[in-house]
Amino acid sequence: MPGYILAVLCAIGALGYLFIVLRAVGAFRPLRLVAPSSWTARHSVGIFFLYLLLMAAAAVLSAETAHALNIADSSGRYLVVQFAFTYALTAVAIVAVFFVASRGALPLEALGFRSASFATSLKRGFALFLLYLPMQILIPFLIGLAWNAVTGHYPEEQEAVRLIETASPALLAVIAVAACILAPFFEEVIFRAFIQRGLETTFGPGFAIVITTALFCGIHEGIAAKIALVPLALILSLAYHRSRDIVANITFHALFNAASLVVAVLSRR
Repeated sequence: MPGYILAVLCAIGALGYLFIVLRAVGAFRPLRLVAPSSWTARHSVGIFFLYLLLMAAAAVLSAETAHALNIADSSGRYLVVQFAFTYALTAVAIVAVFFVASRGALPLEALGFRSASFATSLKRGFALFLLYLPMQILIPFLIGLAWNAVTGHYPEEQEAVRLIETASPALLAVIAVAACILAPFFEEVIFRAFIQRGLETTFGPGFAIVITTALFCGIHEGIAAKIALVPLALILSLAYHRSRDIVANITFHALFNAASLVVAVLSRR
């Protein structure tokens, strides 16, 4: 069978399966009544620009620290420094926002931290990951085929993925903590609980889901990676809208990153 016919058939299958996943997520319901929120789009815009400012500050601080310590930009040590500044600054910002929001604008119930028991949220996130897993396998394959057909080569890997190929066990442990614990928590809280929640209050769920999906994909490195993340971001945003269960979202996101990390580690062997 010619390669392009196989690619078209796989793309049709992927779109059909994505529709099934979206229908399944659309059936989600919050297990508890969600508290009302006065969190609006202006809060969302402020959080997003604060996030961009923090990422820029982390990049500058990482570069200056690496220069002072004679650390090469492409090394694993530089990645560790970058992780440290990025997540430290993000953590401070989230704590500050939580403190302000908890005074009335956005209680924890409205964020979705108490819409279900912790065990129920974990089960829901795990079930969502298993439902999405075929998409996680198929989408990079399809994007690689399409990218190669258009450009004549396959898309470049992200910097962290390239470093995994030669990373020491210690660096792999740092990457695992960042990818499977810190990134899912911070990104879901910022993009779903803070940004999407405020946009929904002002503009409604459809606009909020589309914009949050676009912003989430936009912050990631590489055009191919941005495209590959669109279905994931869409499902995460829809799941949060339907269930208001941010813990389930974090669980699903963490499992997705963990699976990607395992594939990257195994592929280097």
